Amino acid sequence: MSLTTPIPSATPIPQRPHRDARASWCLSLSAFAFLLSFTLPCSATSITLQGGFGYPTAQDSSGLPLPAGHKVSVGTFADGFVPEDHSGDLPALLLHWREFAFTTTATIDGDPSSFWLKHSSSDGTNAEGFSFPGKKIHILLTRTGAAYAEPAADGSNVVDYALFSSTAAAWTFRSPPSESNLPPNDLSSLNTSQITSAVAGTVDVASGLFQLVSYASSPSLSAFDQWLAATFGENSGHNADSVVGPSGLTALATYALASTPQATGLPYTTITDSAGRIGIEYTRTIDPALSTHAQACTTLSSWTLPVTENIVSSTATTETVQAFPNFPEGTDQSKAFFRIRVEPATQN
Repeated sequence: MSLTTPIPSATPIPQRPHRDARASWCLSLSAFAFLLSFTLPCSATSITLQGGFGYPTAQDSSGLPLPAGHKVSVGTFADGFVPEDHSGDLPALLLHWREFAFTTTATIDGDPSSFWLKHSSSDGTNAEGFSFPGKKIHILLTRTGAAYAEPAADGSNVVDYALFSSTAAAWTFRSPPSESNLPPNDLSSLNTSQITSAVAGTVDVASGLFQLVSYASSPSLSAFDQWLAATFGENSGHNADSVVGPSGLTALATYALASTPQATGLPYTTITDSAGRIGIEYTRTIDPALSTHAQACTTLSSWTLPVTENIVSSTATTETVQAFPNFPEGTDQSKAFFRIRVEPATQN
């Protein structure tokens, strides 16, 4: 049986005011454009990720399948942070990690290490406003002491972890959403057989096996990173080189000189001793990992003028220092240039 639409009998058509053909065409085009504005698909930054059920699955540090209920996070790192330089420092990795989406391992087809994820962001950002397009995609896996537990910021409840990525072109978040980035061009479709590099953990490209590493060897979060997290928040994206306030100081200099992001002036004052010799007084943070000291010169051509520093007061976390150059014989001791250098304590 077929369905047909009955044809109504002819009836007179009411007459409308006259319009020429061009006006009718313009009205039709306007209606079409109005319709288009509501039916074109929206662009986005989208990810799918698969592991297990046909793709390689993760193993814990002892070589056993990663149990169900442990976090698999897709994302990247704060601008300026190089994860390869901190591969053994889980707290630093967690501090600078920027999460796009996450899932947990689950038992699929009898494999507890399987996982599947699909997520889209209409503007390419996460809830904290971090922008992902153009950045390298990583997978961060953590096995905590209890299933379905969020990893602690200091990694204290993490037993094993790994950080993987790939050289494949798909492992880059799609460029900013635009008309040229409409579905399916906005989608990065990833799976664990594409993993080619391990920042933390191990990967055997030939066999497709990838394995987490024990957290026991990871160092604790540095005092500077703790200060960053406490001052700006764990997801701020600030690093040592970030300029953090009206004084123009970097985050590391602000921390080392016991200053604050709100400070407007430079964190030192000029002083003179009883002989009229010019010097500076400043306060520095006590941190064994850093060397903070004054340097001086008379011509700005080289900072080799010897400086004597004396601690004039201190607290449990800071010390106030007076620094005076050792001027050569016959030199005007009322004029000098100063700078304060902050560097790793192990650097010569």
